[in-house]
Amino acid sequence: MLRAAQAADPGHMQLALPRRNISSRFDAPATRAAVRIAASALVVGVAYLAAAWYAGVAPFRAPAPAPYSQTSVMRAIPFDAPLPYDRRLLAAGRGGALPYHVVWTSTLPPDAVGQQVLEHLHSSPKWQLTERTPLAGAFTTHLARIAANGQMTHFAALSVRRYGSGSLIAFDFTPIPTMLAPR
Repeated sequence: MLRAAQAADPGHMQLALPRRNISSRFDAPATRAAVRIAASALVVGVAYLAAAWYAGVAPFRAPAPAPYSQTSVMRAIPFDAPLPYDRRLLAAGRGGALPYHVVWTSTLPPDAVGQQVLEHLHSSPKWQLTERTPLAGAFTTHLARIAANGQMTHFAALSVRRYGSGSLIAFDFTPIPTMLAPR
């Protein structure tokens, strides 16, 4: 009805206001840039959290490995330690006088274990006996690992005892200086 009245009066002017809708707000270049920056920040944040979760780092950090766990102690053994070849791990952990302690069993008698240790010492010039004790029967001896520059890198105590028909082998060691070993 109102339109019919307005159409009948040709002198009536109608003021046309621009139509506003929500999509017209995002047509401005500054607003589009702000939306892109916010979306980029969101993508970067999600990517960081996904990578951190996958890698196990902060904030998804796994607990630190125990320094005297069996795995940590076994990894701390010098690769060229003069140990017998025929051995089975019995225990590994924190030592008494020296920080690391490992115990193995062997089917070989103590004399054969001592012979293997001597053979290893002759083939590896880095390890040396620090005392002149015979490596026969049940024995305890001390060893030092010497670097090419003459500095001692490791100190160890090796004990072999009869264990049933085989041997019980205890290897206590420390890196030198001892402050490098965890507390």
